[in-house]
Amino acid sequence: MDITTKQIEIFIKQFYVKVNQDALLSPIFNEVAEVSWDEHIPKLIKFWSSILLKTGEYQGNAYRKHVMLAKQVQIENLHFQRWLALFEEQARLHFEKNIAEDVISKASNIANSLKIGMLKESL
Repeated sequence: MDITTKQIEIFIKQFYVKVNQDALLSPIFNEVAEVSWDEHIPKLIKFWSSILLKTGEYQGNAYRKHVMLAKQVQIENLHFQRWLALFEEQARLHFEKNIAEDVISKASNIANSLKIGMLKESL
């Protein structure tokens, strides 16, 4: 079974509901970054569609934005671990096993790349 854009949309919306309820992550998104979720969720869907479906829809620079965020707030490895744990939990609930493993692997690679830039920049 292949992933559809609709599956990605539902997954991302459900995942970020959890992020918004998380005591560790929510303040970073809502108080520091002051994310406008109505604007951000469609960008996240395009980002993950580009990653998972190779659509090329996302034209932003997510890496730069995250590195800039690390200059506003102390980002630690714990933040990445929590984000990945929530992501993995939601992926396993949402996708069949093989797809979930692939989605989690890609998220882990992206998180590791962001971690290098964000933790280095925040030191």
